[in-house]
Amino acid sequence: LIIGYIGYEYGVFLHEVKTANPSLFNIPDIYFAAYDKYEEIDNIPLSNDLVDTRLSFKSTTSKQHYLESVNSIMSHIRQGDIYQANFTHFLKSEYEGESYQLFKQMIRQNPVEFSSFLHTPDFTIHSLSPERFATIRGRSIYTEPIKGTRPRGENQAADNQNREALLSSEKEKAELNMITDLLRNDLGKISEIGSVNVTKNREVMPLEAVWHTHSIIEGLLKENVSPIEAILSMIPGGSITGCPKKRAIEIIDNLETYKRGLYTGTIGIQYPNGDSDWSIAIRTLIEQNNNLYLGIGGGITLDSIPEDEYAESLAKAKSFI
Repeated sequence: LIIGYIGYEYGVFLHEVKTANPSLFNIPDIYFAAYDKYEEIDNIPLSNDLVDTRLSFKSTTSKQHYLESVNSIMSHIRQGDIYQANFTHFLKSEYEGESYQLFKQMIRQNPVEFSSFLHTPDFTIHSLSPERFATIRGRSIYTEPIKGTRPRGENQAADNQNREALLSSEKEKAELNMITDLLRNDLGKISEIGSVNVTKNREVMPLEAVWHTHSIIEGLLKENVSPIEAILSMIPGGSITGCPKKRAIEIIDNLETYKRGLYTGTIGIQYPNGDSDWSIAIRTLIEQNNNLYLGIGGGITLDSIPEDEYAESLAKAKSFI
């Protein structure tokens, strides 16, 4: 059994984009561990005596810089450089507690399909990702991009209203459609001709703190493409870069304050039979030297309102706070 991750900057390197941004933390670009013995369990035991930890996050990027960066991305869109881009920033909090207890507390409050915990002597990863990057079963591969966000309401009426606002938003619809097309093209490069299909389009995903919309694209890998080659050909994921992918990477690298590191890279597990599951490393805490680092962000399109984009990014951090 192999478990680990490929960081965002390694994907940037594969696209021949050089970054000069500093890092907030010191972890490898790629990290994998192999295990001879492992145990499969249906649920992580969660004791009732878990003590809620209140984390106090502060942004490492000023709101003014965020708003100016969103306006810059929109200018690039108007000029025809890109159709959309995903802009991110980091929050930071001090934490001196026990790592696994914190993780169990968070997944009790925010159960998601792709949660993961990776503890090493030098750093710890807490990921509450709801987003599948890729699943490979034999030669079958599918990916599940998420685009479009609204906060959950404080009561049933407000919750339903926010859900309907998400579904009726032309901006959110266009954002997901563009990324779906991008990932369909990514799969098309490594899949048998005619095997790539969108099997679900813009369905609603309810999470603890937000509503999302997502799609599913499936394909059949070419016989000469190995699973790891397929993953490397697709990173970084289109949902957390933009399109066209390389130009979006260049623009956001110029605007973002710090390297992303693992954030928006991919966390994966490969089973002994060769099957594998990979998540997009969003909603992911990096713990190192008594500090927690949380990356947040969102897709920027021509219809974006900078203040709203800033508020949406903070809504994604609500479940950690």
